[in-house]
Amino acid sequence: MRGMGRKLSIMLMTVAVLALGSGTALATDWTFTDLSLQGGIVGDSYALGINNNGDIVGKASFAGLDTHDYHATLWSGGVANDLGTLGLESSASSINDSGVIAGKAFVTTFPTDFKAALFSIGADPVNIHPYDIAYSVSSWSGIGDINNSGKMVGSLSTDYYDRLPILWSDSETYTILDAGPLNNGNAHRINNLGQVTGLIAVNKYDSQGNYLGWFPEAAFWDADGTLTPLGTFDGKHCFTGGLNDLGQVLVNVDDGNAYERWSYVWQDGAIGERLADLGGGLTDVHAINSDGLIVGTATTADGEKHAVLWQAGEIIDLNDLVSGTDLILEYASDINEQGQIIGWGVRDDGTATGQTVAFLLSPNLTPTPVPTSVLLFGSGIAGLALIRRRMRA
Repeated sequence: MRGMGRKLSIMLMTVAVLALGSGTALATDWTFTDLSLQGGIVGDSYALGINNNGDIVGKASFAGLDTHDYHATLWSGGVANDLGTLGLESSASSINDSGVIAGKAFVTTFPTDFKAALFSIGADPVNIHPYDIAYSVSSWSGIGDINNSGKMVGSLSTDYYDRLPILWSDSETYTILDAGPLNNGNAHRINNLGQVTGLIAVNKYDSQGNYLGWFPEAAFWDADGTLTPLGTFDGKHCFTGGLNDLGQVLVNVDDGNAYERWSYVWQDGAIGERLADLGGGLTDVHAINSDGLIVGTATTADGEKHAVLWQAGEIIDLNDLVSGTDLILEYASDINEQGQIIGWGVRDDGTATGQTVAFLLSPNLTPTPVPTSVLLFGSGIAGLALIRRRMRA
């Protein structure tokens, strides 16, 4: 239980003091929304993508479904909309500013599996899987992201192990991206410039030249499709998270240990410093907006996963920004240009596995009168402010 005193301390930490002649400061407070309380959601729910209008997509278990069966979901205007499926389950991963929703839906016709799909309210999902590509025993596809031009990226499998990064220009036109020497990879994100991030498979050898197998390496594609492998950053596994319109790429690295992972920001061939953690040795970055605000997950010294925000090199536990909820926020999956953060947490109901709950965390910027004494104090700590937002027209 978080008391009022804790909330006030967080408020003081997030005050951005501005040099205003009227003697006021701009205080950043947060509004927390439990998305599982909207619509007919009765089981777990996950928020996966948010656009700049505040529309959210993901997946949820609705009334009439088995507890762990999910349908693609749109949260908009305070309502959770079940977007249906083509067979068993479905999931919506991204929504652009025009409201086009992309993801995947399971089909029951051979070959049965998830297929890349587009969703809308009140209509069946549209299957855009490229059936003209040869496959052996499996044929799976899914869309990871869609930009404001309607271009989509994702992955396509041709058997159990091999995947190809794929770019859809529209629902009927696609291109297989360069997947490196092993012709194996995934595409995860696309920005509004048409740049794409993901991973490719590469062979690795030890110092004696012994073959160790193939491992994922972070990858970046320019708008013209030119592939740039980003390296493995001294780790065995390296893959990308988010991408913004400045070409900043989030990179996650691990050495094969599921309990240790570290994260960086890559741009124009240069890599930044390792992002801070919460003392548990694991970070996982998922999205970055054009202000450089990054969201993801980090483990605490006790090994708990917490949803986090990085700003100007500082890490902020999102659980410290909310009160009055029994949720433990575990995973921050996306952030829009307004600084709205989505993700999911677990309801702390005293059981080993509580309900998974989608959430929205929205910053509120309101002019707040501040006494002169507080302004003087604040001017000394302004450089340590954890959240800064620039006003947008």
